[in-house]
Amino acid sequence: MLDPLEVHLLDFPNIVIKGSELQLPFQACLKIEKFGDLILKATEPQMVLFNIYDDWLKSISSYTAFSRLILILRALHVNNEKAKMLLKPDKTIITEPHHIWPSLSDDQWMKVEVALRDLILSDYAKKNNVNTSALTQSEIRDIILGAEITPPSQQRQQIAEIEKQAKEASQLTAVTTKTTNVHGDSLIVTTTSPYEQAAFGSKTDWRVRAISATNLYLRVNHIYVNSEDIKETGYTYIMPKNILKKFICVADLRTQIAGYLYGVSPPDNPQVKEIRCIAMPPQWGTHQAGTSSISSS
Repeated sequence: MLDPLEVHLLDFPNIVIKGSELQLPFQACLKIEKFGDLILKATEPQMVLFNIYDDWLKSISSYTAFSRLILILRALHVNNEKAKMLLKPDKTIITEPHHIWPSLSDDQWMKVEVALRDLILSDYAKKNNVNTSALTQSEIRDIILGAEITPPSQQRQQIAEIEKQAKEASQLTAVTTKTTNVHGDSLIVTTTSPYEQAAFGSKTDWRVRAISATNLYLRVNHIYVNSEDIKETGYTYIMPKNILKKFICVADLRTQIAGYLYGVSPPDNPQVKEIRCIAMPPQWGTHQAGTSSISSS
């Protein structure tokens, strides 16, 4: 049985086999009734070949076929009985002798895929005590593929609710009004509700920025320096990691901040600058530029 694989690997010596963090549910194939019946009825050793995609590739792409297969196997792994009921919604659905899965039309497969996805997500939500509406699309994909993800916390659920509200608000009719304040500055205000057209409403999405800013500490876990553009003739700066982490954590996602670097050079190498501290004067800024209240001179 191993001879073809050995020859294949010898023909391509540059192949590298690596492990994956995904836990694809291929062991669920053993729960398929078609294979179980073959084993029970077998009277002698025999080789049986099946196409696990059946005839799907005639009407859908290979990517869609793989996604459908993972959905089915994950659902069988999560709840075997319910998954079998979803694959055969009524008695008129049959399975061809040379096929593994029931013979369904493309429209029927779309409904079955949605039901299988809901089955998988409801099982995950029940085990981790979370709401399925709080899951993002990337988390749903990771759950179906079997990647290890952290259950959404209350903070992430709030972010998902705010994003949902923002999406709903984007579907409303927007009215843009150009006005002038008491200082003579021109203001352009876009409103999406009748109330905002009568009273001023802020559109700085401060809640999303505030919640996102609390997660800045996660971005300092993986910091690296690109050494490709380093020149030997220039200065080399040594930045302590704790100072850099603190500077990032007090920053904002959409407002530029600035600070003055203070450090010293070792006696034997004046081209090296060891940063000792960052002084941050009072300042104000936008997403385009920052202005300090202390002149650089």
